[in-house]
Parts: sequence; structure tokens; C-alpha cells
Amino acid sequence: MEYWKKIKKLKPDSEFYTLAITAFEEHLPDGPDALIKAIKFMNSSRCQIIAIFHNKSQGKPHYHVLVRMSDPDDRMVVSTILRHLHIQFRAGIDDNFINARALETCGSFPHYATYLLHKTAEARLEGKAEYKKTDYITNLTPSDIDKTLDGYTIKSIKITKKNMPYLIDQAHQSGLEQKSFSEFMDNAHILWPSQSDENKLRKAHESGLVESLKKNGDQPKLCIQISESYTEELKAALQSVFSDSSVEFSTSTGKFNTIDSCTNALVISLRDMPERIYTSDIFRTLCDPTNHMIQAPFLKKSHLWIGDIIILIDYTHTSEDPKTKKTKEYIKTKSSYCFSCIIKKNKLKCVGTPTAKMSDTNKQTLIKRFTEFNKALDTALAMNEKTSIISLEDLQ
Repeated sequence: MEYWKKIKKLKPDSEFYTLAITAFEEHLPDGPDALIKAIKFMNSSRCQIIAIFHNKSQGKPHYHVLVRMSDPDDRMVVSTILRHLHIQFRAGIDDNFINARALETCGSFPHYATYLLHKTAEARLEGKAEYKKTDYITNLTPSDIDKTLDGYTIKSIKITKKNMPYLIDQAHQSGLEQKSFSEFMDNAHILWPSQSDENKLRKAHESGLVESLKKNGDQPKLCIQISESYTEELKAALQSVFSDSSVEFSTSTGKFNTIDSCTNALVISLRDMPERIYTSDIFRTLCDPTNHMIQAPFLKKSHLWIGDIIILIDYTHTSEDPKTKKTKEYIKTKSSYCFSCIIKKNKLKCVGTPTAKMSDTNKQTLIKRFTEFNKALDTALAMNEKTSIISLEDLQ
């Protein structure tokens, strides 16, 4: 194929416009998850990434990562993108591999990306297993993937006085449709906005979100308090219930570094939260359906949030009654908007329902949503339990 002739080998200190990386799992010291996360969170206004994991053929499983700078005049050093992607080639060990074709230009970015699906006649003749576009690991939207495969070069735009009114209008519209600000920025392909310009766009986006809330009215939030130690197993189960893009987890003190306004669910750990906070009325305010601001102590600055699921993780405590000398369990925090739950025999059990006044319709809606969440979490907890069991055959 003609575009293969345009491919040139690269070295770690080379600059590139397009780059194709081949890496085995031993080149991922932080694991595949670190690579996947880095790709998805890379700003597509700076560079566009399409990667895939080839593991269906008889050869050794490996990753292909294609990178193209969004600005045709922009360049990046190979070692810089490798560091961002958590890919590490070992000096003295991988030299021959690099010299072979571990680092090279793409020749044609769309052709190379298409070839990695192994749908071409050449790939079929070589007996390579086919892959789907859904197998791509990328920081591009599905529509941008289609454009890329069709040979369209996605160009980033620079903000000017002339196009700023249009972008502000688009940011407002994105908020009105309750799309996240990061999704708007990715779709707009805005290149390196100044802090001032970004703030203007954020303000327009938030005004759209506020307008959407007024149109839709205040809907009840699904608030669930789980009295359980915040273990890695519980966090993994919750991660499988929600997609990565729709849930954010706090630190053990209940704080978030940032929150996307459109994040669907917040999981808040109360393990190390100071007593003066968890005994206050802060959680009633947080769970109130008319409140759409996340503020201190959860964030340093107040921030608009239109999500509608809040999970409070709060382990139970044991105290001794000074009169009877009997011990009893108690829960740090209670909110009249919360379903109170415990985990018993690896299943979520509801021990209390919301007591706040609401319409019968809203009550039925919350019960239905809670039931669906309950089933999903029970399934995830059961899966975690199965995967944690070691078979005797594994020890042989």
C-alpha cells in the first residue's frame, strides 16, 4: 500500500506530527489501565489518539497507539508523549525492538487507523482477526472517529474576537442539552484557550445548565447511605455499577479536587470527615432536590452540579451505653432524603427509607431507581466475591 512507503522510523528524542507506537504489556510499568486512562483524558485539542489492543491472533498481545497533533504546525517529542501515556521502553533491553518498528510515523493517519481493524484485503490475506471501531481506545468522539477514518483531518480552532460570540452560543447550547463542559470543548476542538476565554465559555455553559434545570423542574435525587467500611472491594463494585465517565469518588475526608457539573453520581466517603461537619445539616442541604450547588467542605469553591445520585459511605460505630453497659451500633450521618443501608452477606440491605415530604410520584420513582441500583450493586459484589476466590487448581 502506498502510504506504507511514507512511514519513517522514529527515536525517543524525535519530534513528530504523527506517531505510531507498538507496545507490549511489559512496556506498561503502571499497567494497561494507566495507559487507557491517559488516552481518554488527553486533550483532543492538543493531539488526537486512536489505540487498540490486539489479542485475538496467535502472536503476543500488544497495543498499537496512533497519535496525531491537532495543529498541523505543532510538534511534540516522542519521549514526552510516551511519558504521558505511561509507556516505557527499557534502555539496553528494548533497543532492537525500537529500531525494528516500535516507533514510527503513520504515513497516513486514517489508513493506519483503518488497517488496525484488520478489515483490509491485505490483513485478511495475512489471516489476522478483525476488530470493530468499538474496540478503539481513544480521546475522540464516535463522529470524529468516523470523520478520521473517512480521511477528514480534524483541525483545532483558535479563539478570536470574531468567533467568540459563536462559541459562547455553542457553549450555552451544550449546557442547555446537559452535556458536560469537557464534551463541549472536545467537540469544538478549541486549541489552547486562555484562562479568560475558558472562563467566559464556562459561564455560558453553566447558564445553559441553569436554564435546563428551570425547564425540567426539580427532580428528586437518589441518595443512599451505606453503613460499611469503604473497602477497595466496595469501591470496585460501585465503579462497575457506574461508568467511569458518570461517577466521581471523594477522598476519605469527603473532598473532591474537581467535579464536572454533569457527572451523574458522587460517591462520598465519610471515614475521616471531622465530627463538626458530619453532625451538621450539610447532608440535608446536599441531598435537597432544590439544591444544585456543591460547596464546602466537599469543594474549596461552590460549583454547579446537576447530577442526581449521591452515595454516602459511612461505616457503623460501636459505643457503650454508660447506664446499661450494653454496646450499640450507630451511624454518623442521617438525612431525611436518604435510603439507609447496610451490607449483609455481601448484599445491600435497606434498613430505612427517606422521610422527607415528597409527592407519591416522586416516591415511586425513587423506589424504582433504588431497586435497580440495589440489584446492580448486589451483582457487582457477587462478581467481586467470585473473582477473589482462589481455586486449589491455581496453586498447583
